[in-house]
Amino acid sequence: MITFPIHPLLVHFPIALFLFGVFIQIIAFWKPTFYEKMATYLFLGGIVGGIPTYLTGKLDEDYAEDYFGEDVKDIIEIHETLGITTLIVFSSIVIIKLIFRDKKSMRILVILLSLIGAGLISLTGHLGGQIVYNDQQLPELQIDDGFEFEYEHD
Repeated sequence: MITFPIHPLLVHFPIALFLFGVFIQIIAFWKPTFYEKMATYLFLGGIVGGIPTYLTGKLDEDYAEDYFGEDVKDIIEIHETLGITTLIVFSSIVIIKLIFRDKKSMRILVILLSLIGAGLISLTGHLGGQIVYNDQQLPELQIDDGFEFEYEHD
């Protein structure tokens, strides 16, 4: 049985793929030939990585509530809803791109949805940080002004 949360280990990969995909999608507005495909593959990678990330988040939910307390339960629910919504938005983008290949009229819609997806990622991540780093959980840092570091090498 795994005794530590897996979700935090996985979550950063789809985030990176989605956000880089948004950046590439914007570039594709002016240089569509290569960058449209690249953005699609990045979004697909984010979706493929996002599904196990979501599932491990569901599995880690009880752990988070036990570790961080019942106070985070509502934040976890909103975080989960935003995570699912993010996956739906990026899945919709890929479906639109596959159905309406090379339609210039769809480029602006895809960019708008991409920016919405990026905003959802930011909000979802912020709430994830709230769960982990809320004020009650942060230890006070003790800084010793007389700190010395010694390194001995054999």
